Amino acid sequence: MNTPNILVTGASGFIGRHLCRTLLAEGLRVLAVSRSANHPSLAEFGDNPRFSPLQGNLQDRDFAESIFRNNEISSVFHFAVERFASDRAGGQLADLSATNAWKTNVLGTRNLLSAAAGHPVQAWIQGSAMLVYDLDNPGALPVPESRRGNPAEPNGLSVLMAEELCRYEARCHRRPTLLLRFPGVFGPGKSGGIVARLLEFFAGENGGRFHVPGNRSADFLYVHDAVRAAMLARAYLLEPSAPGTEKTFGECLHIGGGAEVPLVEVAVLLREITGSQRSPQIVWDAPPRRFYLDSTRAATVLGFQARPLAETLREFYQREFQRQKGA
Repeated sequence: MNTPNILVTGASGFIGRHLCRTLLAEGLRVLAVSRSANHPSLAEFGDNPRFSPLQGNLQDRDFAESIFRNNEISSVFHFAVERFASDRAGGQLADLSATNAWKTNVLGTRNLLSAAAGHPVQAWIQGSAMLVYDLDNPGALPVPESRRGNPAEPNGLSVLMAEELCRYEARCHRRPTLLLRFPGVFGPGKSGGIVARLLEFFAGENGGRFHVPGNRSADFLYVHDAVRAAMLARAYLLEPSAPGTEKTFGECLHIGGGAEVPLVEVAVLLREITGSQRSPQIVWDAPPRRFYLDSTRAATVLGFQARPLAETLREFYQREFQRQKGA
């Protein structure tokens, strides 16, 4: 019999590669699915005998089935996702269904779930995102898990459909499953997002301006905290249920930073952390937006609580961002 593996899809992605690093540090065997055989973000794991890269596309049903046919999989972290091009944001459903993003996020998820049927998967952790909500019209804040998904663009629609497929399979096969909805995640390896762009601005020595909307707030989560939550989710699913307390199959949990943070506050914190003398320009012409997730159930169910934003921003800058810049 093969040694059980932890399957990670989207292993070369932002959260996926950090997750692989943590799983290997725990002494576990990782089967890492990526569409590229030699993705540079996975190079650091190449000499680890417990790391097995697996090249393929989940849009291919035969490939998805071969994963479970040829390997003993004990746990699945399904974090593979592809984003739609911005110019397709207003596309019709008939057009969206022909894109690689739709085929990966929806059909790829269906293929993987179907392939796992009949195999003894003990824990399934499905990565999801805040885009299942209309970020400009979230309703009352903070947004609870009970809020019905109402995506306003195709990325959120495809992620919500993947969630529903996962819930359906969890109920049908009584598969221990948790869906984790993440807000904006920042950290090493991600160049996009306001945290990374502000750090670039404060680290710069040349001229230039950076505009920060003064009428917007958001939910921020450090990638190491996102990975910690995923690991706690697996541990929770593997724990035997006490009599009369059977786990819910396909439950969704918000994994947020735990607070609504104005973007201006992020800029102030990063300016202090970097010691920069530069000042971004506060603007008020952007449409106002307030958004953050209610993550109290994650604390109750998993014992998860994100670290304070000031602490994680400082860690990102001191331990990783400076090293990336050769400091």
